[in-house]
Amino acid sequence: MKLVAEVGVGTVAAGVAKAHADVILISGYDGGTGASPISSIRHAGVPWELGLSETQQVWSMNDLRSRVRLQVDGKLQTGRDVAVAALLGAEEFGFATTAASSPWMHHDAEMPTEHLPGGRGDAGPGTSQEIQGQPEHVINFLFYVAEDLRRVMAGLGFRKLDEMIGRVDCLIQRRTSNTGRPRDRLVLCALQPADAEPRGTPLHAAQDHGLDDALDGKLIEQASEAIENLTPVSLSLPIRNVHRTVGAMLSGEIARRHGSAGLPDDTIRSSSTDCAGQSFGAFLAKGVTLTLEGEANDYVGKGSPAAL
Repeated sequence: MKLVAEVGVGTVAAGVAKAHADVILISGYDGGTGASPISSIRHAGVPWELGLSETQQVWSMNDLRSRVRLQVDGKLQTGRDVAVAALLGAEEFGFATTAASSPWMHHDAEMPTEHLPGGRGDAGPGTSQEIQGQPEHVINFLFYVAEDLRRVMAGLGFRKLDEMIGRVDCLIQRRTSNTGRPRDRLVLCALQPADAEPRGTPLHAAQDHGLDDALDGKLIEQASEAIENLTPVSLSLPIRNVHRTVGAMLSGEIARRHGSAGLPDDTIRSSSTDCAGQSFGAFLAKGVTLTLEGEANDYVGKGSPAAL
């Protein structure tokens, strides 16, 4: 789950963790994404440092930190950025714009002005011929970031990155004024330890997604002959609105054995009566037909080529 760094993001992240997310990404206001409208491609939210530290504090105080992997992104460029993110609680780090720009940086000196990285999204014809970036340029850039991180770690006395996670006590505020401005107070809040005695270390306990109780478990069990030997079967199972994405795990088993070809039409037919939960019939494989008499929640047939 990706969350924009903002005031209160820790509370939202706690709710997402309790909803059994495995990974949560805190994304800062720097950087940008091509999926956003131009009005919010930049400067939406607050710096990732503030959102990350708040999430780490809230999770630690509510004994959630051990259940979720914490990622961060938002214009990470150097090993120092990675070190600060780790000390504030992050375990994984996202590089997008900087890594994508590294092949372009290699050729900036020779490039025409209209083809500089700042305008690469709408560069003119011929750009691909003029920019001969290679995957090795991205690899080299990331090696430089790793080497820079090693220098920072050596200066702090850490041998492994895992040892740095959540060690906010290794950070101090850079004093530029004694005005007591709101910015100074925000930084001080970010540098507060998560808890006097932190409860839960990163990735100590696995999330329980309740998959053992999923309706698909019964579907897979009763349709085993159809999956293994292509023998047509007809099933009838009760369904309730707590049963979500019914058919998705069954389709996964079919894809694992038969690939994208799936099964012959109507090899597995299942009928249910009552109220289905969200995403009934999501991502169905070929050869599976689900019939529901009653009502269903949102996203019926999501991702299925012929849902209805």
